Amino acid sequence: MDNLFTFLSLLTTGMHNALPWSKVIWYDSVTVDGNLKWQNALNKMNQPFFELCDGIFLNYLWKVPLLYATATFAGHRRGDVYVGIDVFGRKCYGDGGYNTNKALAVIKQASLSAAVFAPGWVYETQPKTQFFHNQDK
Repeated sequence: MDNLFTFLSLLTTGMHNALPWSKVIWYDSVTVDGNLKWQNALNKMNQPFFELCDGIFLNYLWKVPLLYATATFAGHRRGDVYVGIDVFGRKCYGDGGYNTNKALAVIKQASLSAAVFAPGWVYETQPKTQFFHNQDK
């Protein structure tokens, strides 16, 4: 794991040196012991990655209590936690689609940021002739 931590640190520093406005965001997938195990929260199993970069993108299968635990755990960096929302609604809070706003509301209430996956859902799944109407729902 030391090599991965070193890589992430060097990547973040290198990106900031090359492009000061750049952001390196870690995806919630690998734990500190090297296992592929989504946490759906920020916790001690993924915190070291978070500390070495600009933020973390949490997996989509979170539950509301995990959001508040994450916000507490992140402290002053809670805005650097991007909570995943799958607009296709695959087992995620609010079921996605036209209910994506429900997930956004609870993420906002927890004072965290959001990462929206598949914002093209309307275009990909709804009648093209109704696109503008459906996009504005």
